[in-house]
Amino acid sequence: TRMSDRTDTSIILVGGQGTRLRPAVSGVAKPMAEVLGRPFLAYLFDQLLEADLRQVVLSTGYAADSVEDHFGASYGGLRLTYSREREPLGTAGAVRLAWTHLEASSALVLNGDSYVDVDLGHFLTWSTGQVVDATLVSAKVDDLSRYGALKLSADGLVQGFEEKRADSGKRSGWINAGVYHLRSSVVDTIPKLGPSSLERDVFPKLVPGQMAALKRETGFIDIGTPESYREAEEFFAERGRVDGVA
Repeated sequence: TRMSDRTDTSIILVGGQGTRLRPAVSGVAKPMAEVLGRPFLAYLFDQLLEADLRQVVLSTGYAADSVEDHFGASYGGLRLTYSREREPLGTAGAVRLAWTHLEASSALVLNGDSYVDVDLGHFLTWSTGQVVDATLVSAKVDDLSRYGALKLSADGLVQGFEEKRADSGKRSGWINAGVYHLRSSVVDTIPKLGPSSLERDVFPKLVPGQMAALKRETGFIDIGTPESYREAEEFFAERGRVDGVA
């Protein structure tokens, strides 16, 4: 079966501790780190608005109040709801908990601490035509040492995930850009109790054959380290993303 009708719902994972970023940003959830005077999360919201998404469930954990107090119940035309972890659930456990707030049979899922320069509307339209249970955006990066590489078939199916290897030297390649379209059937496989990881526990069971990648040689930024956080200002300034949609 194909992916179901195009969704208008997104889950953003904003519950991480952000320990490596702590020297630069303290006391707030990592996606609340300011870039050009706005929370990093606002850039993701703008991207969702451009793709005509309407509902966002924010999966919060560490410093959850910093997100809720700032954004409240809406951003532009986005309706915001909050799914708060009582203890760390990992990326998969967080998605499972957030899914209880949804009526949809599929949802767009974003990592809250990274941004890929892709038309999310196009990604969702492409995704609905795929005969798989899950899709992701794959970005090309110049240096794989900070990321795990994706192994992709010629027709764009995900064949495997390589762990990041700091010793691998500088080489370019395709990475998981932290943007997914998941069917509820995938979420149903996530254990109900305890922490679990999309990247380590859920996605490897979908390969090979049940996960497709949209490849984009495009800008990608994450704010996981103080160095990459500093680069984010130039990244968004170059794209004219300073003022925001809302």
